[in-house]
Amino acid sequence: MSTSSTSSTSTSTSTSTSSTSTSSTSTSSTTTSTSSTTTSTASGFAPTDFSGSCVAWWDCEEAANATLLANNNTTCGTAGGTHCDLSDNGGIARDTTNFMEGTQACLYDVNEFHQATDATAPELRCLGDCTFGMWARPTLDASMRAMMKGVSINGYMLLRSATNDRAQCFVGDGSSSTISAANNTLPIDTWAHIVCRENDTADNQQMYVNGVASGTGATQSGITTSTAAFGLSDVATTFDWLGQEDEAFVCNKNLADTAICRICSCGVDGTVCLCDASNHANFKSCTVDSDCQALSAHGRCDTTSGTCQGRNHATPGCSACTLPTCNVAAP
Repeated sequence: MSTSSTSSTSTSTSTSTSSTSTSSTSTSSTTTSTSSTTTSTASGFAPTDFSGSCVAWWDCEEAANATLLANNNTTCGTAGGTHCDLSDNGGIARDTTNFMEGTQACLYDVNEFHQATDATAPELRCLGDCTFGMWARPTLDASMRAMMKGVSINGYMLLRSATNDRAQCFVGDGSSSTISAANNTLPIDTWAHIVCRENDTADNQQMYVNGVASGTGATQSGITTSTAAFGLSDVATTFDWLGQEDEAFVCNKNLADTAICRICSCGVDGTVCLCDASNHANFKSCTVDSDCQALSAHGRCDTTSGTCQGRNHATPGCSACTLPTCNVAAP
């Protein structure tokens, strides 16, 4: 799940002074300056936030049984609306022991799912280019659906196949559906970052596991409209996801390999990483996690590189995928 960092408002005030002589009086007025947002300190600079490049993403930081609130969902429905919020179905718990970011993950059991109805969130149809994914940790050796927007020959899904424990991507173009499978396995009780990218221009779909392309890409002409409800786990309660999910996202873009690596390593909003205060293109040097927490309590030190690259070399983590510069422009 993603963690937002909030900086405290800082206020500086110069004391009012007065000097008086018999012929004149001069008074300097009190001056107050307030900054509402902090993106840089002497200890670091905030990495680029990719939130605005996605339709929506969900960090599972809400209380158990609560609606999942879409982060930065101004692109989903009316500005400041709730179109991409996901309602709780079944009473979904939170796991404060097994999570990837923030303080907890969503923990799904039989007949439990989060859902947004198509009538309120048509933006999640993700027509054309699309990249969608999450951190996932299955707890049962079975075929399960982690994310879905449609079935049969329309829409898209992320799933786990019990055959070889593979993460899979489903895309329907209106006349047929194609499933591409990752080479990497998705065993039980193990976290993995699973992502599917549909490149509508190249008619290609590709699975990514832990930040890198996995398996042979499949030919698919694009995603067609599905009026089915969008959901995390299986809204049809046929192939329920049993286990944890964290920081799920949907971007209606063909994200580059480096952008997928950045989301895996640093989170959608970038707060797991930290840039150097002087050279923002570089990741800050570190030896322990606290060196990376000047702006977010969830910053992590990548001890392999000795920089605040978050989960890039961690286990579980992002397979040493190729990161862009720390201040790379949002996709």
